[in-house]
Amino acid sequence: MLLCSVIVMRFQELKCQNHIRVIAPKSDGTLYICGTNAFSPSVTILQGDSFALLDRDISGAGICPVDPNDNGTAVWVEYGNPKNLPSIYSAAIADQTQSYRIIYRPALIDSRGEVKYSLLRSMFINPKWLN
Repeated sequence: MLLCSVIVMRFQELKCQNHIRVIAPKSDGTLYICGTNAFSPSVTILQGDSFALLDRDISGAGICPVDPNDNGTAVWVEYGNPKNLPSIYSAAIADQTQSYRIIYRPALIDSRGEVKYSLLRSMFINPKWLN
């Protein structure tokens, strides 16, 4: 929120709210939601039929833009990942200066919460290549 208070001095208070930029339905009936969260993107997981909160305050860095005026895209992939571990894939502007454009997939985690594959992202120098 401190970052946002500095930005408010230069722009407008509206940008310091949480703007939902990604809603990805998952096959288990939950919704994967990412919002700008006052220039600090965060992910929330809701039950799709009741909107009950299942998880929140997961970092959304790289998943949705930090600025509500920036564009991004994301898709939830259930099958086809290594070991068919589901994940979000995204393309977004990942910083306030709008210079870090990223293609990103978070770490693949199994049902026990163990990281099986590390995150995958485009390199800062060349956004056309993944590291």
